[in-house]
Order: sequence, then structure tokens, then C-alpha cells
Amino acid sequence: MNNKVIAIVVTFNKKKLLLNAIHGILDQSNLPDEILVIDNNSSDGTFELLSKENFIGDIKNNIPNKFQVFSKKILSNTNKVNFNYFKNNKNEGGAGGFNLGVEIATYLGGNLFWLMDDDGVPSKDCLKQLIISKTKNNLDMIGPLVLDIAGSDKLSFGINGHTSIDDDFDDIIFNKTNLFNGNLFDIAVFNSIGNIKKEMFIWGDEVEFMNRMILNKINFATCTKAKFYHPLNKTSYDSLFFGLIKNVPIKPENLQMVFYRNQGYIKSKYFSRYRTLIFAIKMIVYFLFKGNIKSTKNFVLYYLDGVNDNFSRPIFLITK
Repeated sequence: MNNKVIAIVVTFNKKKLLLNAIHGILDQSNLPDEILVIDNNSSDGTFELLSKENFIGDIKNNIPNKFQVFSKKILSNTNKVNFNYFKNNKNEGGAGGFNLGVEIATYLGGNLFWLMDDDGVPSKDCLKQLIISKTKNNLDMIGPLVLDIAGSDKLSFGINGHTSIDDDFDDIIFNKTNLFNGNLFDIAVFNSIGNIKKEMFIWGDEVEFMNRMILNKINFATCTKAKFYHPLNKTSYDSLFFGLIKNVPIKPENLQMVFYRNQGYIKSKYFSRYRTLIFAIKMIVYFLFKGNIKSTKNFVLYYLDGVNDNFSRPIFLITK
């Protein structure tokens, strides 16, 4: 069976960065067959900018009614690529966007899905190297090495203990990857273990899917010859009591409980009761020490929600 590669880009209010991502895809030495942009209801004029750049076409009618996708053939070098744009009616975060992207890409007939955020840009031969490595090593999923887009020698997230491009890498690192940053998935992965858990919104969906892949013995790796550029990880960490309590993850206040809820889900589903409890105690002690009773209460509620697979509470909190 011939492979049909669909690049899936999820965007929200980053129209200029999105253009960089699109042009990075169109500049590939091995082009994908189609590009699919999932717009999480952007309000910054994303649709208008894509129209101005001649990416928006007529509505594609062979998609089910809930998926009214604007589709157009565009020329890249000497090849034509089908460009698809779908605007969601609400912001469902990266998790919901990728979930929807995989669903639509399946309807479009794809069997290899290349997933990335709007603030990432692949190197010119990224897709080529991923396909070569995936085929050579008989993998279900292959990811690139994710580098700081600002041009430093740092890796955006680190991998397998490596934090810098100056480190000595093997060509391939098995069972390690930075998910949803230019990763190439065989459709068989989703057919086997299900789609990305859209309820998680952000900050944890990649960890949950990784644990699901490991649990189900999906063959995956990172190809260090394939490069993908992305901003550095913005998660900050705090500590208390001279390091007795350390590595406390801190997220933006209005969205931090989403992260802690997702941690509750991941730790209770994939790790021991001990680790689930220890993380809860660490965060409760942290918030109490900081004198933040409201955050302590919210943490308990959201963390227990995650443990109980309950994703019904509000995503964004009013913090003032």
C-alpha cells in the first residue's frame, strides 16, 4: 500500500508563527501529500491571513457534515500539495486539536500522520529522515530531535538525559521521544490504542499517550538526524525547605489546575498509589507553605478529578 502522509498542525492565535510552520512543511525535500491545519477558534485573524496567502480554498464536501474543511491545491516547488483548513467552533487545546486532526486526516485517507504545533518548524529534510528511519527500523512512530528555535545549543525539552546538541548522540534513540513535535505516526498506532485524550486540553496529553504506547508495546524512537525547531520548555520549577521538597512544577496560574488534574489522571492510571499520593502531598505542602489556601483547595479538587477520570471542571480559572 502506498503511504499518504498528512501533516497536521494545531494552531491558536499564533498566525505569524503558523505561517512559519506551513512554509517549513512546504520547503521539505520530501513533501507530505497533504497539510491539515486545525484552528482552535483563533480570534487573531488566522483565517484572513491564510486567505491572503492563498491557502484557503472551497469547502470540501466529501467530509462528514461536522467537518467542513476548506481545501485547495497549492504549488510547492514543482509539486502540488493539498492544503486543508478546519476551524473548530471552540478552543479545545492541543489535545483536542490533535484528536480532531487525526480524525479528519483519517477521513482524508491518510495513513501516516505528521503532528506538530504552530510554533514549531521542521528542518528541510526532517520528513525525509523520519520516513527513512521509520522504514529501516520497522517503527510504528518516529520523532525528530527537538532543538531550541532561538538558535542556542539547547534541546527544547531534553531527551534520554541529553540537554544539548553538543552531546554525543546515536542515530536513533529507541523508546524515547518528545511527542507532538514533528512526530510521524502510522495510523495503526491510533487504530491499536485509540486517539489522543482530548479532555486533557494541554500539559499532559503527550505524557499520557506516551505511557499508553509503552503499555501497548508500540515500537517508537527518535531519529537524531531529523531536526525540528521549537521554543524551549517554559515550565518552571520551585523548591522548599532547602531542597527537601524539590522540582515542584509551576504553570501559569489561570491554567495550572489543568496540569495538576492531568497529573492526577496519569499518576493514578500508569503509576503506583504511592507515587500518586506523594505528588499530592508535595503539592499540598507547597501551596500551604505559600499561604495560598484557594490554590490548595483547587489542587485537591482537580487532582482528585484526574484520579477519578473526571474532566468536567472549568479549564480556565478566574485568578483575580
